[in-house]
Amino acid sequence: MSLLRTIAVNDLPPMSMPEKQYSMCKFALIMVISQALGPIGTFSGIFFPSLSNDSGPRWWAFCFFGTFFGQLGWLMTMPKMVTRTRDGFKITRLSGAIDTIPLAGIEALMLVQGCCGKPVPRLKFTKEYIDMRKQYAGWCRGCVKSGMNLPLDSVAEFALDHGLGPANLSVRMLEVANAANQV
Repeated sequence: MSLLRTIAVNDLPPMSMPEKQYSMCKFALIMVISQALGPIGTFSGIFFPSLSNDSGPRWWAFCFFGTFFGQLGWLMTMPKMVTRTRDGFKITRLSGAIDTIPLAGIEALMLVQGCCGKPVPRLKFTKEYIDMRKQYAGWCRGCVKSGMNLPLDSVAEFALDHGLGPANLSVRMLEVANAANQV
């Protein structure tokens, strides 16, 4: 993941409205749903044909069926919408849960190279915020990461609103522009 642009949270431009919403990329949702449905196909391909065999049903295939529910639970934690407020960011999950990330917990806002070379906004958290999240996570401290990618539908609009410049350029054009700015 290469860094395309970055802006410190103290350098963010002021918001013209109290809050603004950005929807998440639908392609990311389709990918996660297809991953969750994968175990159902495996279960069906193993269990149902075994019903017609003389050896009897393959009951162990239900382990694949069970993983579907685990994947479904994981799917519900996927972000559905990002709302930028004057105080920080609110991440609304598919389950309806809302995570609030204060601006004090964000060190920088970055534009990084994502999947297929497209720019993706990333929140880089402060050390204090990461430590606080690790305390809250308890046994799952390894689940707390140093940042969060935001696969948005409107990356260009998000980038312009947050002082990251136009994001509708190709990654190669951004690299050239960054190299020219460093000279």
